[in-house]
Amino acid sequence: MQSLCDVLEKTLLQFGRGETAEQKTRNQKNLVHLRKMIDAAMLAEKLEKQNRR
Repeated sequence: MQSLCDVLEKTLLQFGRGETAEQKTRNQKNLVHLRKMIDAAMLAEKLEKQNRR
């Protein structure tokens, strides 16, 4: 089973850049939100591993 972080990274890479300025702006905002989700997933995985010990 893939980790949530891996899935989010692949989603991040699949985002297109857009053709219009509005699309580019929207995609940049989405990329920022996805990056935050990836960071949160990585932190959650680390905490989960620590709690298992």
